[in-house]
Amino acid sequence: MIKVLKWLGIGLGALLGVIVIAVVVLLLLGRSRVNRSYNIQVETVAIPSDAASVQRGQHLVEAVVGCTGCHGTNLAGKKVFEEGPIGRVYAPNITGGQGSATGAYTDQDWARAIRHGVSPKGKGLLIMPVEDYNNLSAEDLGAIIAYLKAVPSVDNQTPKPDIRPLGRILVALGAFGEVVPAQLVDHTASLPGPVAPGVNVEYGGYLVSISGCKGCHGKDLSGAQPPEPGAPLAPNLTRGGHLGKWSEAEFIRTLRTGVEPDGEEMDAEFMPWEEYAKMTDEEMGAIWRYLLSLPAKESTAP
Repeated sequence: MIKVLKWLGIGLGALLGVIVIAVVVLLLLGRSRVNRSYNIQVETVAIPSDAASVQRGQHLVEAVVGCTGCHGTNLAGKKVFEEGPIGRVYAPNITGGQGSATGAYTDQDWARAIRHGVSPKGKGLLIMPVEDYNNLSAEDLGAIIAYLKAVPSVDNQTPKPDIRPLGRILVALGAFGEVVPAQLVDHTASLPGPVAPGVNVEYGGYLVSISGCKGCHGKDLSGAQPPEPGAPLAPNLTRGGHLGKWSEAEFIRTLRTGVEPDGEEMDAEFMPWEEYAKMTDEEMGAIWRYLLSLPAKESTAP
């Protein structure tokens, strides 16, 4: 019996040691992913000053690329996530007011942050959707920067990000997806050329590539489980899903109202239809045509 207890104690001690080592490794891995530095060579972006371009930038910010969804309707910042033992993430104030994270940004800093998800100090920005913004054409990127430089200043100081030990472990395990998306893009890729607006597949594909659809619905848009805690399964957007039974008018009405043809209401916390509702009929029609052009996929999610 004594020998059994001895070996049991040794086994439990070894197991505890393995657990401690695993926790330490995960903590270090999580911290390294969050604190990784990047040396980005940013291409020069022409920043327009004409009213039409600034208006185009405003439309993209408010209706297409989702800046207001995280940073707030006035872009002064708001809470993205806060759970005591895990940590907190606030989207910062990106106006020129007191507490702004971007008040001293140069044009190059704006381009680095938006297209690459990297701060002027070389740190990856948390939950910055650069897999989408990396697809922005040079013209649209310039228009967005022009608008962001012109927005009214709002004084608001948001709390700094704080990823606690449990949060770092979960980050290392990939529980929230990639929280520093700068790791996911090719920082040497050239700026994309212009895509002429029109009610066609090409323009629809461009809009889908910059508006965050694939981040939730999957890279092939056949449905996926988004990384946000509590998020419902994102449905199949190919003809293999229920969009295959919708008409173009029903698709547009759903984006405008947040209500699907069967009467089900979309959750604006996870499906930003309130922003997409501001798209033009031309943009929605182009997206519809692009989705119809995709091969019908079996639904990954209902």
